[in-house]
Amino acid sequence: MGKEHKNGKLESESRKEEYLENGLETQEAQKRLVKYGYNEIPEKKESFLRRLGKRFWGIIPWMLEATALVTWLLGKYPDTIVIVILLLFNATMALWREKRARTAMAALKQRLRIQSRVKRDGKWSTIPARELVPGDLVRVRAGDLLPADIKLIDGSFGVDQSALTGESIIVEKSTGEVAYSGSSIKRGEATASVDATGMKTYFGKTVSLLELAKPKLHMEEVTVKVARRLATIVLASLLVVFVYALLTGFSLAVLLPLAGVLLVASVPVAMPTMFTLNMTLASSALAKQGVLVTRLSASEDAATMDVLCADKTGTITMNKLFVEEEVPTDGFSESDVLL
Repeated sequence: MGKEHKNGKLESESRKEEYLENGLETQEAQKRLVKYGYNEIPEKKESFLRRLGKRFWGIIPWMLEATALVTWLLGKYPDTIVIVILLLFNATMALWREKRARTAMAALKQRLRIQSRVKRDGKWSTIPARELVPGDLVRVRAGDLLPADIKLIDGSFGVDQSALTGESIIVEKSTGEVAYSGSSIKRGEATASVDATGMKTYFGKTVSLLELAKPKLHMEEVTVKVARRLATIVLASLLVVFVYALLTGFSLAVLLPLAGVLLVASVPVAMPTMFTLNMTLASSALAKQGVLVTRLSASEDAATMDVLCADKTGTITMNKLFVEEEVPTDGFSESDVLL
């Protein structure tokens, strides 16, 4: 029994030495790339028609579209044209701004593309981090950003995990421990095996959870609230006129012109356009200060924030610990405390 255990241990050590000597074979790496996919977080891309359709979907667009239809039926073509132009202008501005943000993001990602030192077929080489596969043998050192979850085989380092946990203090990692994708190495170096890539990493799982959360935007809440109240007033007014017409034998044909007048008077035709213009100007001002706004309404959401609740501070501060104030006691001075 002891001999079998000893032989198994020797065989395991032999395989480990062979792995450290050669890493993965290129053919095996290609097979795993097909099986696990590229080491990246896939982005959900919407078609242009779908993005355009969203600009005409919602309670405000519906009311504007209904107003345009009623004014067209009443022969008030100039009013119809103005409303349609406003709808198209609002959609065009939003799509244009989003396209600019996506272009900027793509350029930024291209510039920040990470390279990794990996050993395959017994040779060290540098490849794009997106081509890493589980089982790859990698070498990481101070200054590197970890592109995947890795398990240390030889060496140790201090890693900054604040991007994941919010904790600003450096965490020490040694042989046998796992360091997570998105962390940055502050000191030391190590040889490690890739443990997980893409959506299987700790960072990838966090992103998938964030995608499930779809909070309602503040701008949507305001516009929906206004639109509902206006729609209620219009419907109530039409109902009163309808009942009056039935009781007095009045012609129901007058309801259509009345509906047109009420809709034109009550629908905030310029409100979506006003919101879009304001948010476009805000995102442009932020862009000049180096802030990239990927969603047009993000600046408005941030501006209306009263209380920000966070369980950690490292990700929203300078991520550094410093002395705020010295409090000497028992006759000691501030200089004594600092000393």
